[in-house]
Amino acid sequence: MSESKNTSDHNAGDKAAVKPDRGALIGVGGIWLAKWSGCLVLIAAAAVVLGWIIEQMWVILLPVALAIVVSTILWPPTRGMTKRGVPPAAAAGLTLVLFFAVVGGIIAGIVPSVVAQVPDLANKATEGINTVQDWVQGPPINLQDEQLDNAVHVVIERVQGSAASIAGGVFSGVSTAGSLLVTLGLVLVLTFFFIKDGPRFLPWLHSVGGRRAGHHLEEVLLRMWSTLGGFIRTQALVSFIDALFIGIGLVILGVPLAPVLAILTFIGGFIPIVGAFVAGASLCWSRWLRTGSPRR
Repeated sequence: MSESKNTSDHNAGDKAAVKPDRGALIGVGGIWLAKWSGCLVLIAAAAVVLGWIIEQMWVILLPVALAIVVSTILWPPTRGMTKRGVPPAAAAGLTLVLFFAVVGGIIAGIVPSVVAQVPDLANKATEGINTVQDWVQGPPINLQDEQLDNAVHVVIERVQGSAASIAGGVFSGVSTAGSLLVTLGLVLVLTFFFIKDGPRFLPWLHSVGGRRAGHHLEEVLLRMWSTLGGFIRTQALVSFIDALFIGIGLVILGVPLAPVLAILTFIGGFIPIVGAFVAGASLCWSRWLRTGSPRR
């Protein structure tokens, strides 16, 4: 009995001896926290450096990104023609020609309606301004003619005082327009080569990256391409349905520039959240021009 008691006391003493010290535990926890803090700092620094690199190379990356998006739309007809024996270059060229034909046809279809309704829009705009002026002169605002004249005079003085800034903005706008044309040209050229030589890219990347890394890169890029293509095509279908039914409604209501507003709705569908607000604002603006009253 005494021997078993001595044995239990000896085991309890061993457990007390191997119990870790509180200071050691705090030290281990501090080292663990320092390691993860260092990792987070390195990740944040890498993100900042990556953002700076993207900012410096944005002029190059933007046409590439836009060309990839356009390629997801133009790739299915190009692939269909190449499967039927059409050479890749001819298939890519025919796809781009068809794309230009569709866009040009849409523009040619809406320009006459825009030109025909410009005088009506000008008259409606004048009526709308007069209606707004009558509205602010009535209750509850009750602005007088002298106050309106003073406000207009202040605005004119501000514009005249900002003539240099406005001129600089005009030159900046011209430069931006030139950059936009160059970007569009690069997008078209890159799109042609992407849909022409796209199937050769992944095998080349696989051979350069090696068996293991190349396989992972190929799988990741294929999934990214499939996801992006599915999103763009689905969004295009949803935007087309929205634009079709909204355009039909605008035509029934007799809203000016209904085809233009339908096209704006289609384009705005590709921009999450902001696109819907812009399209809705354009619809409200057109209704305001049609009714000539901001209260309706």
